[in-house]
Order: sequence, then C-alpha cells, then structure tokens
Amino acid sequence: MPKPAAAPKPKREKTPPPEPFKPTLEQITQVEERYIALAQPSEFDGIRTQIAKEFSIPKKAVKKIIKDLRDRQNIPSWWEIQTYKGSQEELDRIKAIYEPYLPVPPVGVHKKISDELELKPGTVYQAIKAIRTEMNLPQYNDPKFHEEELAEHIKRAQAKKAAAEAAKAAAAAESQEKETKKDSAENETGKETAVAVAGPTTAEAAQPAASEAEASKPESSTAASEAQTPKPEATATTSEPKAPEHETSAVASESDSNSGAHE
Repeated sequence: MPKPAAAPKPKREKTPPPEPFKPTLEQITQVEERYIALAQPSEFDGIRTQIAKEFSIPKKAVKKIIKDLRDRQNIPSWWEIQTYKGSQEELDRIKAIYEPYLPVPPVGVHKKISDELELKPGTVYQAIKAIRTEMNLPQYNDPKFHEEELAEHIKRAQAKKAAAEAAKAAAAAESQEKETKKDSAENETGKETAVAVAGPTTAEAAQPAASEAEASKPESSTAASEAQTPKPEATATTSEPKAPEHETSAVASESDSNSGAHE
C-alpha cells in the first residue's frame, strides 16, 4: 500500500513576551517593612535577594522598591557604608591617579581607575571615599557640575538600549523569516511526495483494467464464432434422412414388374 501524502505542518504562532512584573501596593508595603526590619543596624550584602525569595517577587522589582524607599528616607545603601579594606600601598596608587581629576572628577571615575590598575571597581570606590574624607571633601560632587556629562551619559545609555532593542528585533525578524522559509519548504516537499505517491497508484490501477479488457476479448470472439456456426442438433431435427440408393432401386424394379403384369 502506498503511504498517504504528508499533511503540511501548521505555522507556529509566535509567543509574545511576558508582561513586566508590577507589584501591588500590598507587596510594596511588605517589601519595605521587611527591608527596614532586616537592615538593622545597617543593610548587608544579599538583603534584596533574601526578600525576593521570601515573597516570591522578582529581584528587579525588590531593588526598585528598596531604592525608592531609601531615596524617600535618605537611607544609605550597603555599597555606600562599606569602608576601604585594602593596603596603604594600594590606596596610595589609587590616590596618585585620582587627584589629577580633582576638583570635579568625571562620573564613573572609579571604573576608569579600576581598569587601569586592574582592581575591582568596588575596591576603588571605597578607596576614593576614604581619600575624599581625608581631604575634607564631600562624598559626592554637586550634580549641577555634571549636568552636561550626565546628559551625555543618559544619551549614551539610551542609544545603547535602542541599539540592543534594534538588534533583538532584527534577530527576531530573521528567525521568523527562517521559520517561514522552513515551513514553505516542508509544504513543497509534502506536495511533491503527494504527486509521487499518486502517480504510481494511477498507473497500477490502470494496468489491471487493461488486462481485464484484454482477457475479455477472446471470450467475445468465441461467442461470435459459436453464433455463426450452425449447431448439429438443429440440422438433424429439420432434415429427413435419405434412403439408401439400393433400396430405391428395388422399389423401382418392383413397380415395373407390377406394371407388366397388368399389361
């Protein structure tokens, strides 16, 4: 039996991305109260991860809730309250590179110095805080000194985000195009298979029909011959049997003798 034609596969529907998590007012209150309870006397590294696990809330949402709370209540973060724990030699190396940037060092200067000295950014950040305290400088510069720089920084961040989104969209479009081409190829293959299967089946069905037609021809010819040839039984029924010739002669002689006697 020939295999049935493969049915074309249905197109896969693209799954939309999930909606971003939005905490309820009750969840925000729970996170804030738990943070205040745990951050005594001060917060510790991993406090946000712990709260996220306790309430089964994405860590990203927990971080935003805590940031908003600290901004409202001026609570220093764990990052800010840490002190420098490196060596004096290392501190001197950091100071030698940092001082030329004063009085208004650029935003993110600790990352530049960490790359140059191959140190952790956190270590350099805490060292700079210690250096500024030693020099009787505020921990942070006035933001108005960095307006243009911050605007440029925001612009670069937005451009980077837009480029990432564009690349993601292009990748999704390319993936969709490949999927469409794949589906089209599978449909074409299915059609070719269906034609290939249907062709031999038609031919095979035609062959027995032709054989049956050929086989029926001798039977028709035989019937016609039988109809043309007279049957022996019919001839015997319609014809009378002929008398033998010697019997006919005897009867004739007998008749002649009788005629002579009468004469």
